[in-house]
Amino acid sequence: MFGSERGKGGDIVVWLILGVLALAFGLTFGLPSDQLSVGESGYARVFGQNVTKEDFAYQQRALGTVFPLPEGEQGRTFGVREEVLEAIVERLVLASTGEELGLMTETRDAEEMTRDGFYIILDLDRGFPWAGEAKFDYEWFKNDFLRGYLVVSEPRYLEIQRQELLARQTRDLIAASVVVPEAEVWAEFEKRNNQLSLRYVRFPPNDYAELVDPTAAEVDGWMMEHPDELTEMYEREAARFLKLPAEVDLRIIEVAKPMQPPADAGEEVQAMWEANVAAAKAKAELARTRIVDNGERFSTVARELSEAIDTARIGGRYGWTQVTDTGSGLDRAVDKAAQALEDGQVSEVIEGESALFVVMVAGHREGDVPEDQAKRELAEDAVRSARGRELAKQAADEALLALREGGKDLDDLFGAKTPELGKPGALGGLGGGGGLEDAPLGEGAGEEEGAGEGEEGAPAEAPAVAKNVDFSPKIEIKETGLFQFGEAIPDIGANPGLTLAAWEVNMDEPVIDEVFNTPAGYLVAVVDERSQADRERYAEERAEIYDRLTRTRAIGVLSAFTKHRCYLGKATVDIRTNDRAVDQLMAYEGVEWPEENAPLPPYEMCARVGDGGGMLRLAGALRGQGMRSP
Repeated sequence: MFGSERGKGGDIVVWLILGVLALAFGLTFGLPSDQLSVGESGYARVFGQNVTKEDFAYQQRALGTVFPLPEGEQGRTFGVREEVLEAIVERLVLASTGEELGLMTETRDAEEMTRDGFYIILDLDRGFPWAGEAKFDYEWFKNDFLRGYLVVSEPRYLEIQRQELLARQTRDLIAASVVVPEAEVWAEFEKRNNQLSLRYVRFPPNDYAELVDPTAAEVDGWMMEHPDELTEMYEREAARFLKLPAEVDLRIIEVAKPMQPPADAGEEVQAMWEANVAAAKAKAELARTRIVDNGERFSTVARELSEAIDTARIGGRYGWTQVTDTGSGLDRAVDKAAQALEDGQVSEVIEGESALFVVMVAGHREGDVPEDQAKRELAEDAVRSARGRELAKQAADEALLALREGGKDLDDLFGAKTPELGKPGALGGLGGGGGLEDAPLGEGAGEEEGAGEGEEGAPAEAPAVAKNVDFSPKIEIKETGLFQFGEAIPDIGANPGLTLAAWEVNMDEPVIDEVFNTPAGYLVAVVDERSQADRERYAEERAEIYDRLTRTRAIGVLSAFTKHRCYLGKATVDIRTNDRAVDQLMAYEGVEWPEENAPLPPYEMCARVGDGGGMLRLAGALRGQGMRSP
């Protein structure tokens, strides 16, 4: 044991005397037996080796040089003590197996490894400060590392490292027996090299649904055709219609009010401001006149004239809200005006702090909403959603048709490179025409409860969206980047149909001839790039792939073998525990455990053997910490 580093100048006579005394003591009282019982101070006995509290303390400190061990409640959650004890058991199981197989390591091997600058923990090589070219520092090793940090004697440390070396030999022997079939290597090569990338556009139904204004006839029809579905919807969402505060179904048209110039501004600036204010008021008055006097739909006028983009897009709908107490969150002038309006009534032009408003209240409710009214609201949402899906699918079909037969590409239709084609309409636009304004959004497009009726009570005929305004959903071209065959498609998810269709595409005509319904909307795609495996490249990469697959498989084989060997040892009583001491250890006494947390399952020896400290690695990853540097 590092004989040249210790004992220099020692008195050999003293050592001889001590040796004689020890021999006499042994002959008189018997030499120490290697069949010690576990005893009160130990935790387990594994193939003839005692696992003492000192061994546990060493293993815990040694693991701390590899992983930042969680403490307290987090340590209990990840089972730090279980991992520490299992690491000792794993080492002893594999060392015992190595001895049975005729493998051998000596203390001298551990000494040489230490001089070279390394020690082993969980089959990982950890480095001493002298690893490399530096000189072995015995004093630092003995005093700082062994006594100061690990708190272990030198003979015990070297014995543990000898066992680690023997366990490694066992692992290496088992890993060397692992063979990967050639077909599996080729399959992995194909998986890595059969790649493609897509460019695509998506048409979200929810965006199109915002442009739909269901008519009373459409809602009635849907309720008659889907009575069971409507009942299920109501039962599922009934809580949202109960015990409501006083609310109104608010619709607004907003026109920005020009900011007043400073008092010392010139006459020209003042005159310009007054002209802009007059123009804003005229625009707001025009909106009201078109609704009240001309019978146009509030939603139509809101989409054309309102300057509040979010509500203008959805026809001025602000939704059910309070206009008393907490208020709607809008200008106070809006809430005050809404409080005085009856169902379907349109306000005068209201001047707020920063804008002019035209307000309509489409309905009132408070407390528990009657079931028939609640079901009608649900049906209206269902109609809007269904029509949104139809419009999104129609837009996707139009885009695919233009790509496939119209000689266009995605940049022509939806990119910024060809602005001369015009902005795509709500249904794709596709170079003019075919937008939402030309789509049938439901019979009686001018019908709206309480507003927009002509002199004879007939619905006024007006387009759902003004032709000079484009509220089309923004269609954005996206790219997946290269992904492997069989993988989930980036930003799209698992879609085997899309993947298979992409692989069957002729790259001379890269458009995928199908519209795909994905969770985020209808999708139209073209194959941007595709690469396939070939034998020449396989010859270059085969060795690396085989090595990687072998190592991966060896990990699984080693884990299964070690667990099997451990459980077999328990069955043959070659592994036994001091249940009382282990239970006390795993109780984590002194660690507070929140009452709401479920209790951890009881500790079972061998359950984590062979996992290589998997839970400790996970704990480090979740805490943003990896393995410690050697």
